[in-house]
Amino acid sequence: MSKDAIPVNEAARDFLPVLEQVERDCGPTVLVRDGKAVAILIPVLPVSLTCAEVAERWPKLEKLPVDEANIFADDLEISRAKVPSLSSAWD
Repeated sequence: MSKDAIPVNEAARDFLPVLEQVERDCGPTVLVRDGKAVAILIPVLPVSLTCAEVAERWPKLEKLPVDEANIFADDLEISRAKVPSLSSAWD
């Protein structure tokens, strides 16, 4: 079983360490019963993060599959083309 999946009975028995893991890893933990996912514990992240916190969490974020990343990049390019250029407030 992966680090990100925990049996329900283990989570019930040792909830505080499970909660601490979710908070520490800044990512979801799946609760599993009889080999099936039944719930997900996710951390509540602060509204804003410092640059150091973002840099620390960045490698832990789930990566998009290549095809989805390409679609997202295409969407960004289309959006950028539609947004007018910024003009200086001083002009």
